[in-house]
Amino acid sequence: MTTISPANITCYSTLLDCITRLGFYGATYGRCCDMTRLFLLPLLPALLWYFFLLYNQIPLKQGARVFYWIIGLGWGLAAFLSAMIVLTR
Repeated sequence: MTTISPANITCYSTLLDCITRLGFYGATYGRCCDMTRLFLLPLLPALLWYFFLLYNQIPLKQGARVFYWIIGLGWGLAAFLSAMIVLTR
């Protein structure tokens, strides 16, 4: 994160540009790798569902439909968030 000094503030044209470049708009704003991790969103619920099935001794074939829902909704959420990131930059 960039430190605040008069030299840093005067080199930007607008206050909004200054705020976003100095990192006040969000801790991860402007990093190129943030959008590439959105595909991991369905991973945690899928793992939780998998361990739930194992704990309750339910066959994976019986719980497969929920995996489809988790993956579909997770990827849909990732696509929505990606679109919002692209549209708001």
